[in-house]
Amino acid sequence: MLATAAPGQESRLALQASHDLALPLLAKVCAPRLRLDIAFRGADECLAALARGECDLAGFHVADALPRAAAAAAALGRWLDPHKHQLLHFVTREQGIIVRPGVRVRGVRDLARPGLRFLNRPPGAGPHDDVDLAVAAAVADGRAEAGFGLRAAAARYALEFVPLATERYYLALQRRSFREAPLQLLLAAMRSREFMQGAAQLPGYDASSAGSREALTAALAWLKQPRPRKRAA
Repeated sequence: MLATAAPGQESRLALQASHDLALPLLAKVCAPRLRLDIAFRGADECLAALARGECDLAGFHVADALPRAAAAAAALGRWLDPHKHQLLHFVTREQGIIVRPGVRVRGVRDLARPGLRFLNRPPGAGPHDDVDLAVAAAVADGRAEAGFGLRAAAARYALEFVPLATERYYLALQRRSFREAPLQLLLAAMRSREFMQGAAQLPGYDASSAGSREALTAALAWLKQPRPRKRAA
């Protein structure tokens, strides 16, 4: 009992991750038995840190749009080794256009309308800031009519939302970590009813596959492949 209570014996995992609204919830669910230390970084920084052994897990996301998927593939190929690393599915989330109520935006083409102020990253937002929430706050404050971000961020500020893509968020880790107790505690938290119910409160989020193991290629394998053309009879 004393060994378990001692601060030096506390189970701990270091996670470097790109921003996500469900990660603080996961840390809260883990808290009774596992300390999940989260440091928010750019996705490439996180994967590089994992490759150098500076963290236990690296969080990143890929979208169902080819340019962003290609960038994710480059990062995976640069920093991760299929023989050493594994992916954990975390959540899927809706990405799109955050719109101030009353502004007519139905798609990307509307963003080119004269006089419409659009934000991709608000001025002053740092590289490690939660850009989705920063964009939503800027739109809500009247500093822009629209910007890219998550459905959950738009809902937090009671803004309208135009869906464009689905993003899948993964946690990358060393394969050998699965045999260690801290990782088993993390998996139990990801698959718990408490986490599932909490994630369900985030609009546009789906955590039904949280904790499932996937190969590195899974970050791209779910992209729709072109259908083969039928031969003429």
